[in-house]
Amino acid sequence: MTLRSDKTSAAWDNFNRFWASQSCAQAAGQVLYFAYPLIAASLLELGPAQIAITTSLQFLPTLLMTPVGGLIVDRVNRRPLLLFCHLGRAGLLAAAAVAAAADQLPTPLFWVLVACTGAISSVADLATLAVIPQVSPEGEILAANSKMQLTFSVAQVLGPAAAGLLIGLSGAGVLGAVAGIFTIGALLSLRARLHTELRVTTDEPWRTRFTRGASVVRRNPLLRALLVQGALFNFFEQALITLYLVFALRTLGMSTSAVGILLGLGAAGSVAGAALAARLSDRIRRTRLVALAMGFASIAPCVLPLSPHGSPSLAGAMAAFAFLAYGVGLTVYNVHSIAIRHESVDAEYQGRVGAVYRFFAYGGTALGAAFAGWLTTWWDAQSAMWIPCAGLLAALLLFVGSLRRIEAPGPAGDRTPESAGTPA
Repeated sequence: MTLRSDKTSAAWDNFNRFWASQSCAQAAGQVLYFAYPLIAASLLELGPAQIAITTSLQFLPTLLMTPVGGLIVDRVNRRPLLLFCHLGRAGLLAAAAVAAAADQLPTPLFWVLVACTGAISSVADLATLAVIPQVSPEGEILAANSKMQLTFSVAQVLGPAAAGLLIGLSGAGVLGAVAGIFTIGALLSLRARLHTELRVTTDEPWRTRFTRGASVVRRNPLLRALLVQGALFNFFEQALITLYLVFALRTLGMSTSAVGILLGLGAAGSVAGAALAARLSDRIRRTRLVALAMGFASIAPCVLPLSPHGSPSLAGAMAAFAFLAYGVGLTVYNVHSIAIRHESVDAEYQGRVGAVYRFFAYGGTALGAAFAGWLTTWWDAQSAMWIPCAGLLAALLLFVGSLRRIEAPGPAGDRTPESAGTPA
């Protein structure tokens, strides 16, 4: 018993070293996400259209690099890959900080920096997800995912404030500070060890290397249902949030700071959801739990179109409830859906399967924002919000129906009914 306890303790110590490393990387990434448009506006004094280009350059590399990044993650040693990603971003940001301090950071070079760090981050995110099963203590993948999601949620809460504070102190200094955080993350990653080695399939035909992730998902009904739901949810959720921002600012007359606080409650809900995710798995069957969690995330935002015009306090309270419940539900769903992927897919396919999910998730987000813009050409923002609300509910019903047709995989921790580890 003592020997087993010692092994478990050592395994958690190793995971916690990896967790600390990725906590630094997640914090740096979130600060950078909010700092880039602020730098564009304050330090470089760019116009609205150029700021929009800056923001899009953070997402475009994800769509372009994800298929290639998934293959890279599955074909190389992931530990050195993460180290390279951390140090690569640190080096680029440190060089940009020196250039900015000397007033030698022109807009084109700044955009190259944004695109390059975005491309590296897309690979790093895929590698991080793929490595979790290789550093988690045996049988503790759900608890490990909860810890990782908690870090991401906290970074989402603190990222905007930290970015604004650092930009206020020094526009160039924020780049140097983030470079330092990435460097610390890289140094911490050196202390983490992978307890399982990646088995690379060397005889895999070249033409199937890029499509293997999609094949794995297609052959597993539960993974397929999660993918479809994730894409549909991101599409309608992004459309709804975009429309609500217009409605809150222009119709309800809320200040930008008030809207920011409301959106921040979603991140606060994510922290609570990450803390609850593992505990709920002991009481509720996993397929039922992901359905309930997605129900919270999909139904709660549907109160937003009901916000009354003449009562700012009531409208704010309704929005606070919506974003808080949405954050809790979505995070519980994410923790368990990622755990399902980790338990259902062999290590050599984790990168490419993760790439498939990320591609559709980011694609749905981008299209959802465009869909919101199209809706406003036909209806006012409040009326238009009912369209994505209906979409969220329809997608939820489709998801629940899909889960009912899938044989229940058993209590949390069991493998899914049709393992996708080695597709035929």
